Amino acid sequence: MANGSTAKANLRRRAKRAHERAVRDTLRSAQRDANRDTGQMARSVTATPTTGTDRLTARIVVPDPGSPKQSDKARWTDRGTRPHVIRAKRGKVLVFKVGGRTVFAKQVQHPGYKGSGWFTNNVKRWPQSIRQAWRGSR
Repeated sequence: MANGSTAKANLRRRAKRAHERAVRDTLRSAQRDANRDTGQMARSVTATPTTGTDRLTARIVVPDPGSPKQSDKARWTDRGTRPHVIRAKRGKVLVFKVGGRTVFAKQVQHPGYKGSGWFTNNVKRWPQSIRQAWRGSR
C-alpha cells in the first residue's frame, strides 16, 4: 500500500511541476507577444497556477495598471475592433501626430484593427505547453 501511495504522491508532484512550468511558459509567451507601445500591457499580465482536488487550472489576468480601460485594450489588441468613430470626451479635442504634424480633431474615423491574437493564440497552445512541460518534469 505504501508503494501505491508513494507512486501517487510522486505523480502528483510531477503533475504540479509540469503545470507550474506550463503556466510560466504560457505567461512568458503572452508577455512576449503582447503589443508594445509602452510595454505596460505585457508587464501587467499575470498568471497563477491553481490546484484543486482533481484538476489543475490557471488564472491569467490582465489587470488595471492605472487605466480603467487596460483590460479593454488587451481584448481589442488581441481580438481586433470594427471600424468606429472616436470622439473627444467632454467636448474637448483629440490631439495626435500624423507625418510629424500635430492634428486637432473633435472626432476621427478609426479604420478598425485586425487583432494580433497575442493572448488567444497562447491560450490555444496551452495543451501543447502542458505536454512539453510533462515531458520535461521527469
